[in-house]
Amino acid sequence: CMARDVQQPTLMCAWVVPGLKEKKSFIIDLASWILGEGKGSRLYRTLVDELELATDLQVDVYELFDASLLFLHIDPIDEQSIPQIKNIVAQELDKLSHEVISPAELQRAMKQTQMEHLTLFENNQKIAYELGKVFLSTGDHNGLSAYANLNHANLDTHVQDFFRAYLRPSVMHTGIIAPFK
Repeated sequence: CMARDVQQPTLMCAWVVPGLKEKKSFIIDLASWILGEGKGSRLYRTLVDELELATDLQVDVYELFDASLLFLHIDPIDEQSIPQIKNIVAQELDKLSHEVISPAELQRAMKQTQMEHLTLFENNQKIAYELGKVFLSTGDHNGLSAYANLNHANLDTHVQDFFRAYLRPSVMHTGIIAPFK
């Protein structure tokens, strides 16, 4: 925990996930939307809407070649709610690795992920950057166009396997920025 001259405490949770070489970006993006990206995600609904323990949360993935980092950034209501928030995150991760992901939840994540991917093609600079990044990391000329080419019949299993393998509470790294006392 670091104390700084801030008004709003911040909780960061991070996990090491497969890098670009593994070609799992689509699965990582689906998991992000299910876990905490957007107002329809599990953690947003629980922490912000239902329990009102946080004002906002978002997921960011820093893609690197060999290993990437998935960050969960949470703005708690106050510093006292941080332990409860960490417990809820751990419980939700446990659920996601053991319970079936609902078809509606998976469909929402797929639509959001595909929409986000398609917006790349609206900007020449973004598409050039992504093409270069994917080619340099995988050596695959068609890597960007093959982004979402998975068997959609087993997609829920792929996402659940991802949660089991990489987003376990036991390998969650946390950091807190708290206001001075």
